[in-house]
Amino acid sequence: MLSGVTSADLSVEIVSADNSLSATTLQMSTLETSNENTLPSLFQVTGFIPGGFAVKSLRLKKDAVLDFKYQLKSIKLNGDDNLYQTLNLKIMQQDKFIYQGKLSDLSYGQTINANGKDDWIFFISLDQSDSQLSNKTCEFVFDFKTYRDNPDEIGGLQDEIKVTNYVSSGSW
Repeated sequence: MLSGVTSADLSVEIVSADNSLSATTLQMSTLETSNENTLPSLFQVTGFIPGGFAVKSLRLKKDAVLDFKYQLKSIKLNGDDNLYQTLNLKIMQQDKFIYQGKLSDLSYGQTINANGKDDWIFFISLDQSDSQLSNKTCEFVFDFKTYRDNPDEIGGLQDEIKVTNYVSSGSW
């Protein structure tokens, strides 16, 4: 029995006139609101006591062509779970509170402002005096992630910035 090998190459070419191709970019940055310097971290609080609070601000800026939707989440990296879950967070934009709740529950989405800048004011507080919260540490990030239709989507043009934070409680 003989077996043969066949090699067949097929090729199709379609030419369409008057087409164009464009490329675009999507990028954002987190900046200090006072001078637009890069802001790698936000809260660096040591000795937090019950009833204490800290206030910080940041500017999220569109650095490219595309407008975008984005989601902000808080993600614990290291430290005490109880301290992380006890910290309260309030966020203001344009003189209105847009989030008030537990730091650990933060999940908030919106579209970048028409001017390409969103200013955020964060208030973090420790309202409980449970002695088990004394002398603890917690490291977390504010995770800003762009998306097109769904915050959980994968693929397409995306950008993500993680702003680090560190909190340690004092003694009481």
